[in-house]
Amino acid sequence: MVRLLDKEMIIKVLMQRPAFIKNMKRPDDEFLARCIMANTKVNDHIDKTWLTLPVLQNMIPLFIKSRWHRTDYLEEFPEEVRAALSEKEINKLCDKEIDYVIHFPNAPYRLWLKRVKAMNWLDFDKIPVQHRTENLLTEYFIAHHGSSEDIPIELFTDKLIDRILDKNPDMINDIPEQFVTQTRLERAFRTLSTISLDKELPEVAWNQTNADLVMGNCENFQYIPNQYKNKDMCLKAVESDGNNLDYVPKNFVDEGILLMALTSTGTFNENNVPKRLLTKSLLMKLAQKDRERCKEPNDKPNGVKSYLTLTGKIAKDLDEDVWVKILKIIPVAIRLIDKPAQTDAIINAFIENASIEVIDYIVSHQLINLTKLKKEHTPLLLASTIPALQDLIARKLNPPVRKKIVLPDHIQSGMDPDVSRCLQELSGITQTGTQAEVDITDRELLEITQKFGK
Repeated sequence: MVRLLDKEMIIKVLMQRPAFIKNMKRPDDEFLARCIMANTKVNDHIDKTWLTLPVLQNMIPLFIKSRWHRTDYLEEFPEEVRAALSEKEINKLCDKEIDYVIHFPNAPYRLWLKRVKAMNWLDFDKIPVQHRTENLLTEYFIAHHGSSEDIPIELFTDKLIDRILDKNPDMINDIPEQFVTQTRLERAFRTLSTISLDKELPEVAWNQTNADLVMGNCENFQYIPNQYKNKDMCLKAVESDGNNLDYVPKNFVDEGILLMALTSTGTFNENNVPKRLLTKSLLMKLAQKDRERCKEPNDKPNGVKSYLTLTGKIAKDLDEDVWVKILKIIPVAIRLIDKPAQTDAIINAFIENASIEVIDYIVSHQLINLTKLKKEHTPLLLASTIPALQDLIARKLNPPVRKKIVLPDHIQSGMDPDVSRCLQELSGITQTGTQAEVDITDRELLEITQKFGK
């Protein structure tokens, strides 16, 4: 049967059924090379004694023409067969695909160096001992992002370390710790001031000069030993990122640094702030300094979240006058006040200064004492209906036509009897079943939209 098939037909059969090779007598070297390249599975069924040097030599032009990497084909050939290839033949293969070099320990240094620079992962153990020069080790270390664990420690020398840092100062993060010195740290940052440290360096590498150099990138502040930090350095770090407050020595944390941290980007652990700094004066200064950001209805941006957290720590120590001042600037802070402690003055300060977004947030989360609301506070309960109110105004209805406005679900649901009764008395709101409604004139609608529709 096999004798009746021509070579091209056999190749097509092997592409679909690689086990067909077992039915064949050993072909000539050139055709056997083609058979092997027809399907990677052919090698699973082939007689390994067929894999000779002439066959491999006939495969070289096929490798070069192939669109795909064929390293798996090379693996099947005995090591002594691969080692018998000439340097010229190895060069042809590896110039096509440098990954092939790992199958030829006898490949020239030029090819191994090229493979190391290719940036693809390479097991260090595969590199022939005779090619492990300082130049190749430098390239390997950098190409593998400072993977010092793969290179035996005994291969590292002062000369090699200096060569690595000269080529890439950022490798100061990755060289073995015993080679990190004051001189090397200084040289790395003088060469590249933007290096980002990613771990703590040995204590012996630090001095004041290095600490100042490292602060060229404020992200490194957390890794500088405290004994080399000063007030100016701390201010610079916190101004860059509020998160750096967590790494400021306690003796440098004062009102100025805290204000800086709260109004910069980033977050920090509010529990690290000394309670002695949480004064009424500080809260007012911060509120004035961060006025616009603190008007946000929720916990964003970070300055608002931190402000509310810190204020909450001393909320019970603040009297009505202080709360009124705070609410005029940061209305959302009403969420920190227990409902029984929300006085008329506090409620008024919130309503008069809160945006419609803040009102909706506070009401929908039931953070305000509804029993304290009065007739003039009715717009608060209608805040979420502004689009509907504006639509009615647009119709230019003649007063005093009265329209019914359905209150938002979050207002009408969950009302206890006392709250419901209070609203009925103060605002004329009635409840029928699950629906709450209020009668309101066009003139009243206009006043509401003018006040809350901006």
